[in-house]
Amino acid sequence: MGGVGKENPNEIRRSISKSVAQHIIQARSDSDVSAFLSALARMAAKGILGTKVQGSNQVAELLANVLPDESKRDAFVQAIASFEGKDFRDFWSKHVPSLPEFRDKPELVQRVLLGQQITMLVGNHQPMVGELIEARKIGSVAELFELGENDWRDIVMKAGVQSRFRLIPRRKEPLSISIRFRQG
Repeated sequence: MGGVGKENPNEIRRSISKSVAQHIIQARSDSDVSAFLSALARMAAKGILGTKVQGSNQVAELLANVLPDESKRDAFVQAIASFEGKDFRDFWSKHVPSLPEFRDKPELVQRVLLGQQITMLVGNHQPMVGELIEARKIGSVAELFELGENDWRDIVMKAGVQSRFRLIPRRKEPLSISIRFRQG
């Protein structure tokens, strides 16, 4: 059995029906159950966005970098919890765009996807994600390759990763530097 936010609403609805049938809880109208499930999903999203792991909330930080509006962040986390498919291409192309907060706003969906992609590329260093997306206005992964060595040096310094990464000049490649973890 999953935790709150991990079970989809249909599973919770079935559990409620089973509990009513077994006289564990009192029967409620469909509208009451729907309102409860909606409130539960909102609270679960807020809980996920408010949970800190080792002094950091990576989900909240990532989403804050790409979705400044808190209601959109809540809606996105609820979208993750309510997605019943197995192919995440459907999540990005159908499920999220069908939500009221994202309907007719494909740029928001693309922004969250870009945030996820950049997060993977920079080793989940959210200050660097913020520096790239917010300060540098990077709109695609391809734009990262257009940045020069001085741009990268400035980004690394502003994002506060100089003690975690070192810059290694590359003379013969299109991207003039690479970022590597320091050993030891």
